[in-house]
Amino acid sequence: DAGELFRVKELLLALVLADPRVYPSPAPAIEIAEVTETMVRLHVRPWTSVESYAAVAAETMERIREELGGAGIRVTVAFA
Repeated sequence: DAGELFRVKELLLALVLADPRVYPSPAPAIEIAEVTETMVRLHVRPWTSVESYAAVAAETMERIREELGGAGIRVTVAFA
């Protein structure tokens, strides 16, 4: 439902902005990539330095699973 999707997007934005390596400007993008009957696929695109990219990407995926899973939201994380 729309309220749940808004909640997830807000949680993701707060999660990525909590990482000091993520630039606050331009703002991270949390975008709907696909919607099916059973799932919504989101793209999470924080801005960071080239040197920090790999670590930020890997650690963000781990934190997404932990934080959203802890909030009772079923999560499948994959790189596109």
